[in-house]
Formats: sequence, C-alpha cells, structure tokens
Amino acid sequence: MSQATDAQRDAIVTWLERVDNFVRVTTPSRCASSSSSRRGGASPVSDASADRRKATAAFNELATFVNAAAPASAWNGEVAYQRLADYLLQYRAAVTRATSPQFALTPTDKQTGLRSVADKLETLCRHFGRLQSLHAAAVAQGITGEATAVETAVVEPRKPVPRAPGPSTAATLWMDGDEKLEKELDTGVNSSNMRQKQKALAGGLVVLESDEDEVDDEFPVTPRVDTSKKPPSGSATKKTTRSSDGEVMWLQRKARRVERSAGAVESSVQGTRSSASGHSQDELRSAIAQVISQRQQLVDSRAAAALSRQALGREQQRVEEEEQALASDEELSAGFREHEVVDGSRSSRDMGDGASGFLPVLNPLLSGGDTQGMERKRMFLRAKQLAFQQVKWQQEKELQERELELLRSEMQARETLAQRELQLRRLRVRAELMHPMIVAGASAAQIAERLQLL
Repeated sequence: MSQATDAQRDAIVTWLERVDNFVRVTTPSRCASSSSSRRGGASPVSDASADRRKATAAFNELATFVNAAAPASAWNGEVAYQRLADYLLQYRAAVTRATSPQFALTPTDKQTGLRSVADKLETLCRHFGRLQSLHAAAVAQGITGEATAVETAVVEPRKPVPRAPGPSTAATLWMDGDEKLEKELDTGVNSSNMRQKQKALAGGLVVLESDEDEVDDEFPVTPRVDTSKKPPSGSATKKTTRSSDGEVMWLQRKARRVERSAGAVESSVQGTRSSASGHSQDELRSAIAQVISQRQQLVDSRAAAALSRQALGREQQRVEEEEQALASDEELSAGFREHEVVDGSRSSRDMGDGASGFLPVLNPLLSGGDTQGMERKRMFLRAKQLAFQQVKWQQEKELQERELELLRSEMQARETLAQRELQLRRLRVRAELMHPMIVAGASAAQIAERLQLL
C-alpha cells in the first residue's frame, strides 16, 4: 500500500495530539547540530546522532500505536516515517490550494453534499482542522524559525527503503513560511466566503458556464520538486492576475458561451414541450381505447355465457317434462291392461255375490275422476317447476346486473387511473425541466415562465 488508510490516518492524528509527539517528529535536527557547533558545545556528529535516535524512537512509537489501532497495518519505523511524510505533504498541498483566490465551493461540490469550505478542506486532507490546530500550537510555541527555512531548502525524493528514519525533510516542508501561510489561508477562506455571499445576493441573472473553466478539486496535484534546484518557499508564491486585454477576450468568450447555452436551453425546452404533449395525447388515447375494448370483450363473453346457460336450462327442463309425461302415461296404460286381464279371466259364475267385494276396489281405476286427479297432479308439478325456474331466472338476472355494476365501477377506476398516470407524467416532465434550472440558480419567475410554455 502506497497510501495510508483512513483508520491509519486517524491513529496518526490521535498520536500527534498526545503530549509533544507533534514537536518530536517535526523539529529539525540539522539546525540543532549547527547551533551547537556555533556555541562551541558538543560535537555536531554526536548531536545529530542523538537527534536521530530520538526521531527513530518517535517513529517506532508511532508505528506501534498505528499497529495497535489498525492490526492489519504491520508498520515499522521506516514505514511510519514515509506515511507521515506523505500525510504532511498532502496537508501542505491542501493549505496551498486554500490560499488560492479561485478556491471556493462549486455547484458540483454542493451536489456532492459539501456545505462549507471547511468540508471541502476535509475532503482534500483528512482531519485538516486538527492538523491546523497542531500547526498553530507549534507556531505559538516558536518551533518554526530560521532552521525550518534551512530545512525546506532541499527536498529529498521519497525512497522505498530509506537508510534511517531521521527527522523528515518532507515533514519540515509544510512548516515553511508558517505565519504568512496562516494569514493567506485565513484571507483565502474569508475571500471565498465573501464571493459566495455576493453571488447569492446577485442572483437576478442566471449565467450558464461550461465545464472548461471549472477547476478539478477532487484530485489535488502535488508539485514535483527537483533535487538539483532550490524550491521556492511559501513566501515566494504570488497571485497571478490577467492583463486588461486578456480580461476583455475572456469576457467576450464568456458572453458567446452564455448566448449559445441560452439558445440550447430554449431549443431543448421547445423540443421537450412538443414531444411531451404529442406523446401524452397519443398514450392517453391508446390507453382509453384499450380499456374500452377490454371491457367490451368481457361484457360480450359474460352475455354469451349467460345465454348459453339459459338455453341449456330450457333444454334440460323440456327433457325432464317429456320424461315425466312418458312415465305417467306408462303407469296409466299398465293399470288399464291389468284391469282388462283380471276382468276377462273371471266368469260371471265366479264373480257371484263375492265379486261385489272386488268391484269397489277396481272401480276407481275405471272411473274418470282418477284421470282428472292425475292431470291435476301433473299440472301442479309443472307449476312448481315453472316457479322454481322463474326464481332461478330472477337470481341469474340479479347476478348479471351485479356483474354489470362491477364492470362499470372497474371501468371508472381504470379511467381514473389513466388520468392520474397522465398527470404524473406531466409532473415528471415539469420536474425534468425545472431541475437543471434550479441547479443553474434560476429564479421562481423564470421557472414559472418556462412552465407556461408547456
């Protein structure tokens, strides 16, 4: 891994905030050796070796602390030295960008959720505020000075495995020009805030800008330092200004770009309006026609099924009536045949006086009153069947009426749903039109005027 993770950087900042660890890893050593040699004290070699041992112990403590906080790190003193140097260089790059007059929140930053310049600095360098507090405390204690300027004169390129983790020249790089850099940072943040307020107050005119002039704030560019040349210190960075001719040309290009963007917005609005209206009307007609055809097919199928059921019921009723009539006729004919057989087999002598006891029994079969009773029973049976059939027809009619009511209510619900879907699509078209205008900062009157064109 060439970069430290978020958990490792959290552990680094936590360790730097303890006691005087920040001073231990950022105090230059060559200044101490040169000053001791000028005072005539101990030898510079012994002082440098002592400082190197202190720095080595400090970096070993940092590695141990990071390994305890993030067990998957497996750092040693050399790795801790490299990661701390990279982290402090990233902080220095963020401070340098913050002092630029063009450093401010862009519409892209606001869409990503950044609310202030401090949030943007946190995205450029994790725990930017905490490192700034440590830096301010070090400046207040008088840690930075002439020795720091001497240390920043030469910046060694980072090697994969350094010889010994001594005091980092990259760690002292960010301390160059401390007081002036702090002032520039404050003025840069204040100026960016003032520009944001002025833009918010002067919101009457909507200016559409292209993406060519936007500055990429997501990927900071770290300058490469040549070891053979002396890099400029923090005090040598100056603000560049455009000449009067360049400003005039830039304003002309900006005006042409605004005109082209306004024409593109107008054409897109007209195309959206025409396409949305045409599509919405066609879709509404097709949806209504589809619903009506479906309802008509359902009604026709239900009516055909009801007619088929009625015809089948009538046919069954006729068959049953014919079978009952045939059964009753067969019973009567069988009774008459039995009476004729009995009457023909007996003689007048056998009947005598005792035959009078049989005549009352056979008499009802031969009389017409019994036939009338059978006819009455048959008529009564047919009346009952007709009554039941009438009740059945009434129930089927009520069922069909309920089905028709259900179909009407369903059709009304479908039409209401189609109308609501159409309203929802219109709202979506308006939202698609309003969103880019709101992002561009258009006023409510301009948005209302655009919506009236629909």
